[in-house]
Amino acid sequence: MKNEDLIALAGLLHDIGKFRQRTGKSISEELKSQYCPNYKTHYSHIHAAHTVEAIDEMGLKLKKEELRRLIEIASSHHLSSLNKDEKIIQLADRYASSLDRKENNDILPKDEFIKSGIETPFSMVAICKSSKTYYYPLQKLEGTISISDEKRCNDERDYEKYYEEFIDGVKKLNLTFENFNDFLKLK
Repeated sequence: MKNEDLIALAGLLHDIGKFRQRTGKSISEELKSQYCPNYKTHYSHIHAAHTVEAIDEMGLKLKKEELRRLIEIASSHHLSSLNKDEKIIQLADRYASSLDRKENNDILPKDEFIKSGIETPFSMVAICKSSKTYYYPLQKLEGTISISDEKRCNDERDYEKYYEEFIDGVKKLNLTFENFNDFLKLK
């Protein structure tokens, strides 16, 4: 794989660990210490360690060295000592995440983000003045995506079901990355 293709794939997969984390699956202290920032008494951004496991569970058909580099580039984006490839993902992640930050945004209690719904951009778009907030309910991404004005409480079992379906689906695709442009055009 060309280096820029590997970086693009890492950018695509860098937050896949957020999906795995919400299933309640455990993560080793070793992975946390390697990929998660440590703030005195606890690790933060645990999803980065889950990204390592998720990429491994996907069974991607890559050479051993490419897989190792993919994991490093995709999972290191919250650390401070980064090489230039990892820094690309970190900067892109920061730019993208700044788009969903609001001034005076309420800070959710620890791990509450796992259960809370994701606010849609439709909350900011209205033909007439509206104060309603809309959320994406937890759902399989196929066909039409529904939204709701209820901030539903998501359950780890639902995440686990969808995560296992996702992993099985990726494995069934039997992806190869010999021609990355063909992969990007995958239907």
